[in-house]
Amino acid sequence: MFAIQQLSPLLSLIDESAARGTPMASDAIRGLKEAADQLRTQEQRLVMGQHHHRHGTSTYLFIVAAGASFGEQEFEDHLQEAFEPEREEVLELMSMDEPTVVA
Repeated sequence: MFAIQQLSPLLSLIDESAARGTPMASDAIRGLKEAADQLRTQEQRLVMGQHHHRHGTSTYLFIVAAGASFGEQEFEDHLQEAFEPEREEVLELMSMDEPTVVA
């Protein structure tokens, strides 16, 4: 997943290509332009997930489309190591929409 700001250079190139109106692949360029415009207006939120395990805590950050569901199952699907609740491991999710101090 990417923050919209990270895609700005690519979106600008798509705008320039669409403005030139090149006849080659014009349908593809129009499709890209529509997708770029949609991305620009998409609302996003930041979600922090923490996997507490016997070796400490692993922290993950996710950029999620506003209104999209992102719960423990989605978080578990993205873990780099196995989640073992039988070993008293815990998953914790926090929405970072509002400024929060996290210790």
